[in-house]
Amino acid sequence: MTVAPTPTWPICGHGGCRGVVVPRRGRCLAHVDAAGRQISLLSTAAGSPADYRGVPFTPELLEELRRRSQRILYEARFEQAVFTGDVDFSGFLFSGPVDFRDARFEGTADFTRIGVRGHADFRRTVFEDEVIFDRGDFEGAADFSRAEFRGRVSLTGTRVARNMRLDMARCSGPVEAMIVSGSEIHLTGAVLERPARLYAATPRLTCRDTTFVGPSTLRVRRTQVDLTDANLASQVSILQHFGPFCLPDGTNMEETRPLGWGSPFLAELLSVRGVDVSFLTVVDMGLRPCQFFGAHHLDQIRITGESLFGSPQSGWGVHGGIPLRWTNRRAIADEHLLRQRLESSDRNRRAWTDIDDDLPGTVMEPAHVAQLYRQLRKALEDSKDEPGAGDFY
Repeated sequence: MTVAPTPTWPICGHGGCRGVVVPRRGRCLAHVDAAGRQISLLSTAAGSPADYRGVPFTPELLEELRRRSQRILYEARFEQAVFTGDVDFSGFLFSGPVDFRDARFEGTADFTRIGVRGHADFRRTVFEDEVIFDRGDFEGAADFSRAEFRGRVSLTGTRVARNMRLDMARCSGPVEAMIVSGSEIHLTGAVLERPARLYAATPRLTCRDTTFVGPSTLRVRRTQVDLTDANLASQVSILQHFGPFCLPDGTNMEETRPLGWGSPFLAELLSVRGVDVSFLTVVDMGLRPCQFFGAHHLDQIRITGESLFGSPQSGWGVHGGIPLRWTNRRAIADEHLLRQRLESSDRNRRAWTDIDDDLPGTVMEPAHVAQLYRQLRKALEDSKDEPGAGDFY
């Protein structure tokens, strides 16, 4: 269990309360007298920063805040706040940054259709029950690093203009997410203990060292997916999603504003290095940049649909004074990396794509690449793709 840091603000102290005191009242919003609470809430409604660090919120106190503020808060700070009972932040507009670091929600938490006009910080926040962020609109970044989700998580129709981070987050309940991000979505080190269904439209989805305990489906659109060192304990499927995402009400998610991408036209898988891929299914994904060296049970991966590999540039090269012709065949990124290192002439190297090495310094020899081809050939043959397997002989 995460231990909340020592408060850096003047605390209420009533019964051990860690809430920030209302100026000139000596008590926090939860323990101040009625007149002091009214003055504080009216000040917030008038545009003063909403400072509720460490305050214990009951449903009644939150409803009073909701009514007085008309669901608009400026520079809201809820660090280490504790929310008992069910919490309703639906429809709130946070005009500026909002901070829920180390907060705790002991009941269900509803953030449906919230708007955040700055950075949203939910680091180390604990959600004891179901949490809903459906149709949320974050104009900055959204950071849920090391957050704990102990119930169901719903992020359907969520739009994030910049990065969305769930690094080291733990999701103990099922996850339903449909996210459009203008920058990147990070799941590095996250643990998904129950089934997860994630729709992601973002330039990059990073799942390095992510643990998928329950069966999961990743539907991605114009996204590069990095699975390096991911732990797949159940079946995980990665699928190319063609066309805009469709919301439960039948409307399409609007993508124009956050998606000024430099991302690929088709979704691509970047790496499965260090992954036991026996539970992995890849459907219609671009595999041109995918690095396989270091994957385990590669012969058991399932690659179906129009999953596209790269190829060398056709034309003529020279080796030892002997002219060679590069054939138009499918070639994995690992061979491109190896050829770029081994070819002695610039002319020969130009036939091979210059790919960023996922693990620079890794010693990979021709025998390793040959083994990768043998395993992928078997995987394609087992998937009834004998013509595709032919290039890997």
